[in-house]
Amino acid sequence: MLEANGGAENAGIPLVRAEGIVKSFPGVKALSGVAFECRARRVHAIVGENGAGKSTLAKIIAGFYQPDEGRMVARGREVTFGSPRDALTAGIAMVYQEFTLLPHLSVTDNIWLGHEPARRGVLNDANMKEQARDLLMELGMADPPLSTPARRLSVAEQQIVEIAKALAHDPSLLLMDEPSAVLGGGELDHLYDVITRLVDHGVGIVYVSHRLAEIEALADDVTVMRDGCVMWAGPAERTNRSDMVHHMVGRSLDETFPHRKTEVGDTVLEVKSLLLPGTEPEGISFHVKAGEILGVAGMVGSGRSRLARALVGVESTTGGSIKINGNQVPKSGPRAAARNGLVFLPEDRKQLGLVLDFTLAENISLPHLGRVSKAGVISRSLEDRLATDAIEELSIRTSGPQQAAQQLSGGNQQKVVLGKWLAAEPSVFVLDEPLRGVDVGAKAEIYRLIRDLADRGTAIMLISSELPEILGLSDRIIVMRDGLVAGEVASRDASEETILSLAVQEKSA
Repeated sequence: MLEANGGAENAGIPLVRAEGIVKSFPGVKALSGVAFECRARRVHAIVGENGAGKSTLAKIIAGFYQPDEGRMVARGREVTFGSPRDALTAGIAMVYQEFTLLPHLSVTDNIWLGHEPARRGVLNDANMKEQARDLLMELGMADPPLSTPARRLSVAEQQIVEIAKALAHDPSLLLMDEPSAVLGGGELDHLYDVITRLVDHGVGIVYVSHRLAEIEALADDVTVMRDGCVMWAGPAERTNRSDMVHHMVGRSLDETFPHRKTEVGDTVLEVKSLLLPGTEPEGISFHVKAGEILGVAGMVGSGRSRLARALVGVESTTGGSIKINGNQVPKSGPRAAARNGLVFLPEDRKQLGLVLDFTLAENISLPHLGRVSKAGVISRSLEDRLATDAIEELSIRTSGPQQAAQQLSGGNQQKVVLGKWLAAEPSVFVLDEPLRGVDVGAKAEIYRLIRDLADRGTAIMLISSELPEILGLSDRIIVMRDGLVAGEVASRDASEETILSLAVQEKSA
C-alpha cells in the first residue's frame, strides 16, 4: 500500500519547484518572492514561526491556494493548479493542519471520498475496507474503526485517518502540515517509519513542523521562513537547532522554563471519586492548589482529555464530585463551570474553541458579552478594546481585531482561544494541549504566561503530550492510564522514564 508512483522518478529532477511565489490576503502579505523545491527520495522540512508562510506555501503547492505571482514547475513542466484535484492528478497530495474529514461519513468513506474503487460503476466496498484497513494498520492502528463516523474519533485518530486519506492517492509528493502535532509515543514512531518507507520507495516529502527535534531527525533538506520570506535553505547537515531558531525569530531564544516565584496556597480545585463511563468503580481523585501547576501526563487515549471535558460538564460522569473553593460545581456544562471560576481550553480549537467565521474581537468577547454591552447592545469599541488587550498580551499576529479567525495561522488561532478565557480571570484554568501548533518563538512567551498566571494565584491543570513541557512547567504531576490516575510524582522526583513507566505499565492482578 505504501509503494508510490514516484518510485521511478529521476532524483536529479525536482518533483516540484516554486519560483518567485507571491501571495496576499486582506491586510497581510503571506509570501514574498518565495523559491522552494523538493526532490524524490528526500524529506524537505519547512520551519518558521506562526504566520511565517509555511502553510500558505504548502497549500499553494497542493493547489488549495493559487499564487498572485510566480510559477510552479512539476517534473520539469510548468503547471497551474486550479484546485487540489489538479495537484492530485499530478501526484501531489497533502495532509492539512486543520482536519478535512466529513464528520458524518465513516472512516472508510472519508479515506476514499472522490476516488472510490469501483467495478463497472459499482462501488467495491470490500476492496475499499481492505485497503483502508491496510493503510491504517501501517500507521499503527491495531483495530481500525472502519465503519465509525469521523466525528466519534479522537483528535489523534482523526489525524491518522487524514494521513491515510492522503496516502490512498498513491502520491509521488506528499505534503504534511504539522502531522505530529496531536500524536504521541508509538503513534509518532509509526509515522516516522511510514515516512522512511515512503522515501525508500521514491516519494518526496514536504514536512511542515514546529518541532525542531523531529526536523533534525527526519529532514534531508530544510527551508526556514520568516514573515513570508525564505531566510535560509539548504541540506539539513549544514544547519542545527540554534541556527534554525535564529533564522526563524531573528534572535537567540531562551527556552528555559520559568521558575515559580511564589508559594502555592490552599486547595482550589478538589476532585473526588469522579467516575467516567468505563472507569467504575475506582474513580479519579486529585486536587490543585492556588498558584500550582498540576501536570497531567499519559499516552494518547489514556483519558486525559476525557477528564478535562468532564470537569466542565462536556463529558458525562456517573458519580463523584468537583469542588471549587469548597463549593460544588454543577455538571451542567461549560457556562456553569465558568460561572464558578473553572474554564477550559480544548484540544481541538477548530471544532470546539473558535467560531472560525467570527472576527478575533467577536471570538474573544463571546463569553463576556455583558462586559462589552451597553443597555443590551454590543459595543464594537469595547469588543475591540478587549481583543486588543489579548492581541498585545499574547503577541497574536493579525491585521487587527476585525480579522476573521479562519484567516489566522493555526498557532495564532490557539492564542485567540487562550485570550478568550484569560479575559475571564478564572480561579482554575484547564489547558488541554495549549501549545499544540504554537511555534518555537511563541512557546517561551506562553510558558511565561502560564507561570505568571500561577504566580498570580490561578490553579492550573496542564495536559500535554510533550514530556519536556510537563517536566519543565509542572509543580506536581499525575499520570493517567486507562481512564484512571496511575500515579503522582513531585516535579523534583520526576523524569521522562518515571512518567512513561507509570503511563504504560500493566495493572497488577
